[in-house]
Amino acid sequence: MFVSRLADVSRRRRLVAALLVLFGILALLTPQLVAPAGIPVLGAGTAAAEPRAVDLGTLGGASSRAVALNGLGEVAGDSETSAGATHAFRWAMGRMTDLGTLGGADSHAVAINASGDIAGYAQTSAHSGGPCCGRPVAA
Repeated sequence: MFVSRLADVSRRRRLVAALLVLFGILALLTPQLVAPAGIPVLGAGTAAAEPRAVDLGTLGGASSRAVALNGLGEVAGDSETSAGATHAFRWAMGRMTDLGTLGGADSHAVAINASGDIAGYAQTSAHSGGPCCGRPVAA
């Protein structure tokens, strides 16, 4: 019985190794990402080109971070504001949009879908936090 369990472990390891090799081959053969005109894509380019990062900017503070990217090149993240708070943002077509809060000081993005809807959480004026979902409203 012990030998049988060792054989099972060995088969699983070989299967995992084979899957990793297969995924690596698929990644090499997959065509490069193509984005609509004007949207830089992280790491996109030809095989000879180096991947590149895009500076998304901030909402006036010292730092920002991207947390999610959809297929259209839109980014959801959060950034420090000039007042020192943290607000969720949506970045699209080279422009960062502050998503605000629910009356409190901070908000954070967690995900963005193919339609540009952003999920996250935000503080209320009562300083409690809760989940929220939305899309920036065109000005």
